[in-house]
Amino acid sequence: MEVFSTRELVFIIYLTIFAFWAIAKKSIRDSLFDLIKCALSPKLLVPFTILIFYSSIIIYILHCLSLWDLAYIKDIILWILFSGVPVCFNSINSSVEDHYFKHMITDNITFAVLAEFFIATFPFNFLIELILQPVLFALISIQIISKYREEYRAVNRITNYLLSFFSLIIIGHTIIQVFKEYTQFNFIQTAITLTLPLLLSILYLPFAYFLALYSKYEILFLRMKSKLAHNRLTFAHIYKVILACKFSYTRVCRFTKESVKEMYVSMPETNFDLIISRFKQSK
Repeated sequence: MEVFSTRELVFIIYLTIFAFWAIAKKSIRDSLFDLIKCALSPKLLVPFTILIFYSSIIIYILHCLSLWDLAYIKDIILWILFSGVPVCFNSINSSVEDHYFKHMITDNITFAVLAEFFIATFPFNFLIELILQPVLFALISIQIISKYREEYRAVNRITNYLLSFFSLIIIGHTIIQVFKEYTQFNFIQTAITLTLPLLLSILYLPFAYFLALYSKYEILFLRMKSKLAHNRLTFAHIYKVILACKFSYTRVCRFTKESVKEMYVSMPETNFDLIISRFKQSK
């Protein structure tokens, strides 16, 4: 199994050209430096470092398996960059609810995963990919821009037809190649590649969950601190809240929504204990 397909090689070439072009432009270069500074802030750097360490452990464990192949490193790295990192950092979003973690698994076993795999497994030759990718990128960009402009509705309709046409060509090419090469098809490697997104999602679920839980606790304690006298949030307060909510994401969300509003400045400790007690007794 080759590490990179022609489609991925062409993508890397265009990405490298774009990177050199962006670095050459002073305005883009300055914005890029600002982005790097933000990325190196402790709020982002610490969880990202933990994520890389966690990812390294997963790669090492998978490396120890007898069915391991070097090509899977590429699949894992791509999943980490384009799915793992967004999944984990999206879990910090204040609007995230419990169903997010369930959908994190189910989203990886949809038909889209199968389609993406087979389309990527049977790319066109290098020259066709070199022409096709910028054309598709231009059409997708035009579609996205025209989608939100009433005066470009006709343009949006045309780009939709063109994208559907190209999609049918790619899918048709894939189906033909599947029938042509089914005798040479490595079903074991195919099965492993197909199950990797699901396996990685399951392995990342605990990390994403505890990252989201930590974020919710942080928001909760900040709100409690603003409610109490002189912003005094003691270790005893934190300990009591953690005992009440434990490791339940739902309970932390509910405590933030329902119980924090009952707190007030100069509130006696007995009243704080009463809030905790009522929360524990509620469903």
